Amino acid sequence: MNDFEEVKSPVAELNSSEIFFKQKRKPSSDKNSREWKNKLNLKRDVSMDNRKVEITGFQLIKDGYLSSHKEYKIKSSLPNENDEKEISRRYSDFEWLVSQLLNKYPGCIIPPLPEKNPLTNINQENEVFLQNRKRGLLRFLEKMIQHPDLRYAPDFISFLLSNDIEFNTLVEKSKKPGSFMPIVTSLIEHMPSAPMSFLSNIYSKFVEGEKMKSEKSENDHTIDNHDSYITFLESSLTELTKYANQMGTVEKDQSNVLLDLSSNLNEISKFDKNNKLDVCKKMSDNTEQCSDVQKEHSKYFNEDLELKLKEINAFVIAAKSAIKRRNELKEIIEKNDAQISELERQRNGKYLDMLNVNEENKNRLEEIDKVLLDELQDFEGEIIFEIDQVARDFMAHQTRYAKKMYESWTAN
Repeated sequence: MNDFEEVKSPVAELNSSEIFFKQKRKPSSDKNSREWKNKLNLKRDVSMDNRKVEITGFQLIKDGYLSSHKEYKIKSSLPNENDEKEISRRYSDFEWLVSQLLNKYPGCIIPPLPEKNPLTNINQENEVFLQNRKRGLLRFLEKMIQHPDLRYAPDFISFLLSNDIEFNTLVEKSKKPGSFMPIVTSLIEHMPSAPMSFLSNIYSKFVEGEKMKSEKSENDHTIDNHDSYITFLESSLTELTKYANQMGTVEKDQSNVLLDLSSNLNEISKFDKNNKLDVCKKMSDNTEQCSDVQKEHSKYFNEDLELKLKEINAFVIAAKSAIKRRNELKEIIEKNDAQISELERQRNGKYLDMLNVNEENKNRLEEIDKVLLDELQDFEGEIIFEIDQVARDFMAHQTRYAKKMYESWTAN
């Protein structure tokens, strides 16, 4: 048996979402995407099934003397069909898409975008920054393509397939008032004739916890359990990311130490006129090779493992944000219920109107829960699978690293 039996890493051609859902999905005619559930009541568009997407490049566009932005070239296609589309989108277009998805599908876990750096204009020429952003945007697109329902969202289809004129028209149209149905956050604004001190007292009691809280529903308990687990995942991944960064620093320091050692051994060998210290020269060469291996090893921790862990954690935070949005709506409903109860007790005739308004929020919460519970189930399976793939890749890398170090130390 080989001293360094290599652990097989994941298939490079597939992203983790594709691998996970290829193994998870039930047999169907749709072989390359998650099973369609239609939980969002979206019309299925076959042009989005099996679609492959890639970011082929980016171009710096000058907006003025000091400002500029990047446009990303995005190509998508269907296998074995003449349906290739190529478009240009800037980062703000991605932000627009996310805002549309969050507003229209509040129960969904929307894949995260790479973080927006406050020094973006300065970083436009930074190759590492640009490659990391490109990677993050591609991950967003891949997760959208793999989502069983969101890939059929009209805004996403337009984002991916429409030409610039059509897309810009859609963006401008979405900015008009009345595009979204707002959640009623407070009933106070609907009651101009009510004494403000009376309503403020109700709200104060709610905030201070003096109002008896309603019993938690089964959905509340289930979502709380998901939230606790996701919080644990976020904390654990944050720690793992920190360790990856520290390991990269340690490995880089060791590489520098080995390089210094190689240099010293080489200097010693130069004083050997009779070639009796040829072992020093050999050690110097081998140590230099080990230094190079160690340097590459440090890059793996800082440029690969750390980045992958950050990407996974960003997805975890997106799930946590979806739960937070749901819980905020739940709080609004409870606050409004408290106001309605007090109005009814005071025999204020407006409480019936207010009751109808709050029923809209309750109906919306019910719809959000249906979607969110399904989303969380898929999310947890996918995230565990991604972590497993990273762990397997880590073991495979460590095996290769150990083998290279052994070969470098023992080279003739």
